[in-house]
Amino acid sequence: MEGKLGFQGVRLLRVIYEKGVLQGLRLGVQFRNQANAEMTFIVVTMHTSLIDTSNQRSHYPPSKQFEKNEFIVRPNDIVIFDHYDIPLPANSTGDFVAEVRCTISYGKRSNAKYSLQLAKRGDFAIHNGVITGTIVWYDA
Repeated sequence: MEGKLGFQGVRLLRVIYEKGVLQGLRLGVQFRNQANAEMTFIVVTMHTSLIDTSNQRSHYPPSKQFEKNEFIVRPNDIVIFDHYDIPLPANSTGDFVAEVRCTISYGKRSNAKYSLQLAKRGDFAIHNGVITGTIVWYDA
C-alpha cells in the first residue's frame, strides 16, 4: 500500500558569506509522514537550481543524493534533509528564484517501488551580492 508523504516546504537554513560577500544559500526540505503506517525511506535525491529572473538563466549545482538504509518514519514524524548549498554566480546582482526538486523512493528495500517527485520555489532579491527584503518560501 502506497503511503502519503507531505512536502511541508523549503527552509533557508543559512546564508553563506565569505569576507563580507554573499557566496550562497544553504537550504533544507521538510517532510511529514501523513500515512497511518510506518514508511521506510530508501533514497532521496535533491536537485537545486538558481534562476536569474532578469534573463531566465539557470545555475545548476550538482544533485545531492541521500541514502538512508531502512530509515523508518513513523506516522506524523517529520523528516528534514538539509545542508544543501546553492552557490551564487560571481558578481550576482538582480533577482533570483531558488528551486528545489526532490525525488523520493520509499518502501521496503525489496519493494521500493513508490516514488514521489516534488518541486518548490522561493523568491528573494539579491542586489550587488546582498539579500534585501523578506525571504518567502512557497509551501503550496
